[in-house]
Amino acid sequence: ANAPLRRLAAMYKEQKRDADYRATLEKLRMSSPQELDSTLKLTELYKQSGDWPNVEKTADWALGIDPYNPETYKVLVEARTKTARSPDALGALAVLMSLDASNTPVYRLQRAHILADEKQWDPAKTEVVRLLEDMPNFWEAQKLLLDIVDKRAPSAAGAAQ
Repeated sequence: ANAPLRRLAAMYKEQKRDADYRATLEKLRMSSPQELDSTLKLTELYKQSGDWPNVEKTADWALGIDPYNPETYKVLVEARTKTARSPDALGALAVLMSLDASNTPVYRLQRAHILADEKQWDPAKTEVVRLLEDMPNFWEAQKLLLDIVDKRAPSAAGAAQ
């Protein structure tokens, strides 16, 4: 049913008419809400252009079609952190950890970074320490732990006075 729109989108992509390509993908997505392929392409286009609110919107739409796609959750987490919606990113990150268990240490580190960025020092430190208990040679986690301790030290000294 959407074959003409698909051909038009392909033609615009081939001709490098990005605005027309994006608009045609939007039409395709709206005419067929279960259209995953065009939604994922739109998400990638918005990501390339740095349009993070639209990245979040289209990634969220894509998850409504396929809620088990880890790549879409990764994009959603990135979009939410870029749009200062880090607490919402933590929920998506929790789902991602259950869907893609092989990369759990990376996601736990990402969670710790988000918590540290939100100045939630104790939960961030706890997350990193637990991560280091499982993987003592995870250098990025060690570095983050040192950063948390350094950043927390001035605020803890101020609170003690």
